[in-house]
Amino acid sequence: MKDSALVLLLIICCLLTTGCGGGDEGQDIAKVSSCEALNSIQKSTKKIVSGQSCQLPKSSVVKIILLDEEDNQRICSGLVLSPNKILSAWHCFDEFVFSAFIEIDNQSYTVESVKLHPNAREDGTLITNDIAIITIAAVIESSPVTILSVDNLEQTEDLFISGFGSDGLNLNSSGVLRAGKMTVDSVDQNFIRANFIEGSQNTCEGDSGGPAFVVRDNRLVLAGITSTGTIQNCSVGDQSIFVKLSNQNVLDFIRQEVPEVRLSD
Repeated sequence: MKDSALVLLLIICCLLTTGCGGGDEGQDIAKVSSCEALNSIQKSTKKIVSGQSCQLPKSSVVKIILLDEEDNQRICSGLVLSPNKILSAWHCFDEFVFSAFIEIDNQSYTVESVKLHPNAREDGTLITNDIAIITIAAVIESSPVTILSVDNLEQTEDLFISGFGSDGLNLNSSGVLRAGKMTVDSVDQNFIRANFIEGSQNTCEGDSGGPAFVVRDNRLVLAGITSTGTIQNCSVGDQSIFVKLSNQNVLDFIRQEVPEVRLSD
């Protein structure tokens, strides 16, 4: 994710953990003033606490470590759906993945199984139904996300993005949680698209499977997950493409694999 995306990291710190009080009556999540921790953000348009990352105890956004047979490592991102189920992207689990781990609060959890969407497919640069459900061999305490289950996204609506991907300056810089905000450019049956313009933020390599949240009833709900982009190095002019979770094929698959999933309209 672009380095400038650090500007909104504390928003995600507040809204995805229990210590902020995000969503309480009288607070407006869509505004910077919604959390006291954002006072430091208001003093900088590029970095939080001089560029230091924010610690996220029991975060709903998790790091996925993927290893090949030679123990070469790459990163994807994911989201907690239940105490042992993680949502991520289908394309993260290609034929080269030999083993995988989920990392939360510097603790690793073994991936027990991965269920890939049966109708996932690549169509040029797009990946339809780019969804995977991971089961881990443990019970975690992170709060599950809530999925937007109705098709009511609007053009120019804010998307709150987050992930463990590259900062865009160094494609090997993944592994640190960063966050930012984009604007919906277009929505169709399968995808949400958002353009990376000068001065805004973007997703990048390693953010795949990470969230695109929107605000509903003064709380963050998950509208999509990061799938791909149109420019290899994630530079200005790139278009981030997210799987739209309210797509019926996607939503039915998630419900089937995680019956207790939280849904919002």
